[in-house]
Amino acid sequence: MRPNLPNQRWILADLPEAEIQSLAESLNVSPLIAQILMERGLESPEAARIFLEPDSLELPPPLQDFPDLAISLDLIVEMIETERAIAICGDYDADGMTSTALLLRALGRLGANVDYAIPSRMSDGYGINSRLVNEFAEAGVGLIIT
Repeated sequence: MRPNLPNQRWILADLPEAEIQSLAESLNVSPLIAQILMERGLESPEAARIFLEPDSLELPPPLQDFPDLAISLDLIVEMIETERAIAICGDYDADGMTSTALLLRALGRLGANVDYAIPSRMSDGYGINSRLVNEFAEAGVGLIIT
């Protein structure tokens, strides 16, 4: 027996068929993919290609947009070289958990003595707090990354 599924249908925007076909051919994708890209405002092959292949985009040097990044990197290198503990204070939302996991894995592979904590939404609220800072200090943590 089939479950009751909602009777929903995709409603596609009325876009010029020639433009859809042209974009599809230039990207070597199906016309449906080309139409979806166009509906998202990616009408030129260049913009659509960057969307589909983000690694092809040349980004500016990070130090240009984050002037204190060099200081942060120096601190991390110092902690790794002196084997001092690093703590990551993460967050309980999707990007917070993901960034905590990525940073934990990357620092671990670089040889860091690294651990993490995720504040409790119910008892800690949002972000780093004095309880976590005190616990990190008692554990001998030399650097906290939030």
